[in-house]
Amino acid sequence: MTGNGEYGAILYGAPTLEKIVVIYDRFVMLNGTRDKLPPVIADRLESVRDKALAGDYSGAQTSFASGWSLRWTQTYHPATN
Repeated sequence: MTGNGEYGAILYGAPTLEKIVVIYDRFVMLNGTRDKLPPVIADRLESVRDKALAGDYSGAQTSFASGWSLRWTQTYHPATN
């Protein structure tokens, strides 16, 4: 494994079946979410855990996701050789 923050490479596999994965930051599919931060939900963990352990899975999911919705984030495409 090697990289410099812009380019990266991973070599793995058996000697006769080696694979090289090359990662380049320009492979990132820009979609306007680069500056999006993850939701702050640590303060909900204890309540959500208690609900899940009590079998209230729907309530746990609702509490955990309250106030935020699914967002598509930027994806990257590793190139393989």
